[in-house]
Amino acid sequence: MSFVSNFAFLKAVNERLADLGVEAESYLHSAPKITLIVLGQFAQSLSVIIGREAGITVDACEKQSLLIDRLKHRGLITPRITLLLHNIRKERNKAYYRYCDDYQIALGQLQSAYELGIWYCQAFTSIDCGDLNSFIIPPSGYRTISLELQVADVMEAVPKKLAQLPFLEEKIASVKQNLLALNQSHLARVQKLEKYLEDNYENHKAEHDREKINLVAKKNSLELAVIRLELEIDKLTPFRINNFILAEIIQLQERQKQIEKEIASIGVNLEISKELYGNYARERENRMKKLLAAHEKSKRELSDELKRHFLQLNSQKQEIESLLKKYIFLSKTAETYNIYIQSLSYEILRAIEFHNIPFQVKSQR
Repeated sequence: MSFVSNFAFLKAVNERLADLGVEAESYLHSAPKITLIVLGQFAQSLSVIIGREAGITVDACEKQSLLIDRLKHRGLITPRITLLLHNIRKERNKAYYRYCDDYQIALGQLQSAYELGIWYCQAFTSIDCGDLNSFIIPPSGYRTISLELQVADVMEAVPKKLAQLPFLEEKIASVKQNLLALNQSHLARVQKLEKYLEDNYENHKAEHDREKINLVAKKNSLELAVIRLELEIDKLTPFRINNFILAEIIQLQERQKQIEKEIASIGVNLEISKELYGNYARERENRMKKLLAAHEKSKRELSDELKRHFLQLNSQKQEIESLLKKYIFLSKTAETYNIYIQSLSYEILRAIEFHNIPFQVKSQR
């Protein structure tokens, strides 16, 4: 027995919510992170739908947390629904920004989204949507349910197209009759013009030739239109419709495989980027530690050098002060000697004058 999505009941209420729920289920076992991200879109879409149905203006750039709080303050959602919406939003952010990829968390949020869908049906519609106990965990091989639903929609539209075939055939037959009548009228007109041309060949030859060419072109275009209609009728056979549906299914399957490969390559690239960034961060941290150690060593050496210079300056200052004191002492001593020599010279001169001693100054050679 094939698995039917837990969110299939939402298709009669809101096709967008149903598609998001089905897509979230399809990645539960293979990529729980994508399930959490899709459930975040489910909760955001549900918040916008509730706000618009209540007549609240919803800005496209408004944060989801602010919108949920607005709905709570207006009394449109219960505390339980508010908590579920916020939890799905937070887990979506963790999966998107912190690479959270936990199966149990994704399964819990999938059940929360199922509960939100049932609450929405009961609160805003009159559709029978079951109860919380009817939730079924999607099987591990459940990956192509969304494609099967699309194929089911296409197959459901086939009988409608086939039912339209008699009406189209009647319409084509009517068009054929109208074209035939129109063709006959144009042929009669051509014959009439040919006769008129024979009577007035010399005077109106060029003008009637142009008219004849236009009529023949119209005749050819009408015949071509009839042929195209017949080809279209041939195309609308059940065999061709089935072939077209099978081709569409194959294209959808190939597109899904391509998307899965892109998602897998994105995951690998993210892991490589994380590893490269970790190596770069560690290398930069080691380089910064070495630079800090070298800076601290240079700082200590500079401090020691400053201390040595300071001690040398203090020593030189003390020497200068000592020399300055000696200079002051010697200056005072020199002044005292000068005064003493001057007084002695004065006494000698007085003694010479008193005793009349001849005094001669010898020149020094």
